[in-house]
Amino acid sequence: MMMSKFKNQKYTIGRFALLLVCLTSFQADAQWWDRGGNSKTFVADPATCDLINQGNQKYQKFLCKGSELERETHQEVDGLMGAECPETKNYGHYVVMIDSTEGYQPSQYTKLINQVVDENVMEYVGPYDKVSIINVDGKNSAGKTDYIFSTCKPRSGMTGSMYPINSFIGRSDAKATLETKYLDFLLMMQEATAPLGNLGEKGGYSQLMEQLKELSLRQDLDFQVDWSYRKIIIFSDLVQNSVNLSIQNNCAPVKWDTVDGKKQKVPTGNGKCPTYDEVKSKMNEVMWQTSLPDFGVNPPEVFIYYLNCRHDPKLNSGMLNIWESYFKELGMKLTWDINPDCDTYNKNQ
Repeated sequence: MMMSKFKNQKYTIGRFALLLVCLTSFQADAQWWDRGGNSKTFVADPATCDLINQGNQKYQKFLCKGSELERETHQEVDGLMGAECPETKNYGHYVVMIDSTEGYQPSQYTKLINQVVDENVMEYVGPYDKVSIINVDGKNSAGKTDYIFSTCKPRSGMTGSMYPINSFIGRSDAKATLETKYLDFLLMMQEATAPLGNLGEKGGYSQLMEQLKELSLRQDLDFQVDWSYRKIIIFSDLVQNSVNLSIQNNCAPVKWDTVDGKKQKVPTGNGKCPTYDEVKSKMNEVMWQTSLPDFGVNPPEVFIYYLNCRHDPKLNSGMLNIWESYFKELGMKLTWDINPDCDTYNKNQ
């Protein structure tokens, strides 16, 4: 009898130990743990971004920064009629500035925009990060320009993501609801940017610097220091052109055209941008300092997708030097890349 009781105790202890091992293993694999029983905390699988960082995909590298942040589930967002963004935590905020004053054909513009907001590219953006898009169209002043799209990226409910939090289904989650909300997010973003592929009449100015200033000031644009990280993505030819400051006439290239049956140079510009100091000298010191944005502590990083084909196809105008110096003065890290398909652009002009 004593032996039978001992065997039962030993068997019970063995089952408990096995259960403990299994639970510990599951927690290590899934990277989660309880917080008050209502939320789970996850970290991203670093393998995807580790691989990206070994290559030369500049934009994907830029998006990977911040992926290591711990993220917990937010039931106030995950429900079908839930809030757009978490109420208790600000993760990351991406602001995409699309300069639609550039002279691309509609099909080309759509292709280029897709490289920025494509579904596969958006995979690198963390769940619950906010994505906002501004159309710098040259028709409205920077102070009157609002987001054409702005909401937090929901969890997808799908497997195979670098973010395990996407596929976690808790007691109060519905997989179909998570999937629906994510697909709606992608659809709304596509609908918001679709009109940019059919631009029609273009605006007369390009207030890039003024828009950055407004972004640093306006509370309604929700880009203050209370975010864990902030990123600015600029999709532009970088030709600043406003009443306060214009470099258009300097940086525009000298073009060839047919005049009276003869091919001649048309002096639309001298094809050489001024230096950064020369740009600053267009304003007095007080006005220049007043024009600079101040993003506070932990300022956002910047990625420029440089639409160089029209004004700077050989990257020798000095345009990038201006903006590199500008963001250096602001204490903001800049990464840039170019459109590699200038031949197609030129054929459609």
